[in-house]
Amino acid sequence: MKVSQPTDKTFIHHDNAYELIKGLVFNFLKTHTQCSAAELYEFIIPKIILSHAFIDENNKVIDVEALLKKEFIYFEENNEYFWKNKVSLCNQPLGVLDLFAGAGGFSTGFKKANYIIASAIELDSEIAETYKKNHPETTLHNVDIRELPTKVVKEDFKNKSISCDIIIGGPPCQGFSMSGNRIRKNYEGKFDERNELFMEFFRFVRDLKPSCFIIENVEGILNYNNGQVKKEIYGLFESIGYKLDSKVLLSADYGVPQLRKRAFFFGTNKNIDPNELIPEPSHSPKNYVSIWEAISDLPSIESGEGSDLLIKENHTKYTDYQLKLGAQYQYIIYNHKASIHSPETIAKLKLINNGKRQSDLPEHMQTKSVHSGSWGRMEKNKPAYTLTTRINTPSVGRIIHPKNHRTITPREAARIQSFPDDFVFLGGITTIGKQIGNAVSPLLAEMIALNIQEKVMGRIGKVPV
Repeated sequence: MKVSQPTDKTFIHHDNAYELIKGLVFNFLKTHTQCSAAELYEFIIPKIILSHAFIDENNKVIDVEALLKKEFIYFEENNEYFWKNKVSLCNQPLGVLDLFAGAGGFSTGFKKANYIIASAIELDSEIAETYKKNHPETTLHNVDIRELPTKVVKEDFKNKSISCDIIIGGPPCQGFSMSGNRIRKNYEGKFDERNELFMEFFRFVRDLKPSCFIIENVEGILNYNNGQVKKEIYGLFESIGYKLDSKVLLSADYGVPQLRKRAFFFGTNKNIDPNELIPEPSHSPKNYVSIWEAISDLPSIESGEGSDLLIKENHTKYTDYQLKLGAQYQYIIYNHKASIHSPETIAKLKLINNGKRQSDLPEHMQTKSVHSGSWGRMEKNKPAYTLTTRINTPSVGRIIHPKNHRTITPREAARIQSFPDDFVFLGGITTIGKQIGNAVSPLLAEMIALNIQEKVMGRIGKVPV
């Protein structure tokens, strides 16, 4: 079905058009599971075509049918043709437990992929408030994980009438195996609390017996102590019947505008190959999402300006990335408040050009720093470097706004980390920095979750509809 050039219609540039068409059809199919070709053409296609003319980059009308065949499944059954989503809801959603949950980056990604986050554990009270604000449907335990019996978490799943299929989280691994010493001992043979926390993750896997688990940590963990830490982690879970694979994933490879590398351990039981849980990249260096694609629509503010709650002015064009985070639906911008910098700091920032850093300044203006990217201004047309927890301190890295003379705001940092625009961070700038900087990028988490749905859901015992 080719669409001819319309005359009296609203013209929409393809950056918005593709997402709008996909969104309309996806939501229709999500509600109807699948529909016949006749139903789709009768109810969905006319609605799109009669109200809009979608124009591509060559100023030609988009072939809607070709777009749909690329993004959705078109199949024949009993001499009739049907459409359905490539990844659809299952008749019994997968249940998830999030340990060391933080603000909920991991949970956000899995929830967006239609998983049920039945239970979560987070010790820090301020950070737990942010989690509860954004995941009110999840039972959150704001306690020391060592003091929480497994039976309490089992009740969370029972109360929601769902099984614990997957456990996710980022337990500390720093205390593992030095010079060949066993788990739970440090290099002097003494008890190491950090190992105790990791063993709590192991306890919940052992007791709840999920089909899969995913551990996130710093990339160096895989090679630490000549690979001994990795070997011990594998051995620990293999002792209770799990198979493991691990890989360093780069967030930019999955559509996140950040060169953030993190190690992931993927564990499975039953007849599932853990390698199947590792998602294929969706992006390559030539089409990485840039910083400016992430934050260009946010109000331009300087040091000390902005607010934790701003009313958005009318904005008619968004990038694909901004649409993915729901920018088009938000009339309120949260957490877009710039830190206050001294006149001396602002004067220094004005001398740092796009992509430059302190080492590019005259020598008399340079200060000592252990950070290679100290006083670095972000390069607008490239992904950001890894965000840390100190998003308001220019001396710790490349966190200066590409154009304005200030460090990035929490909302800009959240965009770079791929948090959706309706995600609200609570607390002061220090705790918000921790919430954002320590999080698993939600978009990467969503890609992992969708990959599990597509490849292994049936073997977990849940069947896609």
